[in-house]
Amino acid sequence: MNSRIKIFFVNLKCLLVFKKHRVSSLGNIFKVIDKYDHIYLARLNRHNRYKKGIFYGVNILAEQYSLDKITNLENGILIDCGANIGELGFWAKKKNINYIGFEPESNEFKCLSLNAGENNRVENVALWNKNEKLKINSLPCSGDSSIFDVPESTTSFEIDGRRLDKLIDSFDTDGPRIFKVEAEGAEPEVLEGAKYILKDIDFITVDCGPERGINQEYTFIAVNNFMLENNFSLVVAKFERVTMLYKNNLRDTEKYLNIDNC
Repeated sequence: MNSRIKIFFVNLKCLLVFKKHRVSSLGNIFKVIDKYDHIYLARLNRHNRYKKGIFYGVNILAEQYSLDKITNLENGILIDCGANIGELGFWAKKKNINYIGFEPESNEFKCLSLNAGENNRVENVALWNKNEKLKINSLPCSGDSSIFDVPESTTSFEIDGRRLDKLIDSFDTDGPRIFKVEAEGAEPEVLEGAKYILKDIDFITVDCGPERGINQEYTFIAVNNFMLENNFSLVVAKFERVTMLYKNNLRDTEKYLNIDNC
């Protein structure tokens, strides 16, 4: 079934069951609209995330990473490792904070560029602990592409791997500085590649779920040890997706934390 027919039936179903969104095709990407917003997708099968509205769906992702626990976002910045299509870039626009997104998959990066907006920075690279070429085992349909061997991946591509602290050496912002890390099992390496700017970051939120290599190992122990060694402490742990929010003990982070909601 071609994409135009699929989209026809998707929109018909949305109409019949009173879902808030509709879908259209733009070549090899898709556009989802509701009454108030629009967002670009790399895969049609992800449209249902927005059945209750685009911002509603995006906000669920932000809450999974405990971004709702951080307040006073004005003039802040969100650095997004593993940005995928840039849902958190869309969220950052809504919150009026600066955004930098990194995504290695080309089609997802195309959507990221559109969803993040013109005034934000996005790069088609993979964050890593060295500046070197990397082979990515591609599994874009599920968003699980990884530098490590992954089940079911049959294709791969080369991409530039970059240390974050070589891409960013200072922050021109007075608001909270947030680093979100989702690297399909490479979270310890990504954090190591940010080591020399960690002192200037207020919060780090990390997906520590079972995604490392063929054995699908959790990365929480390695991540937590690294964070403690670098003067961060755990603020919020969520076990449905296994995401952890850390705060920098050497910075004045309390003015940004919604303590009553933690």
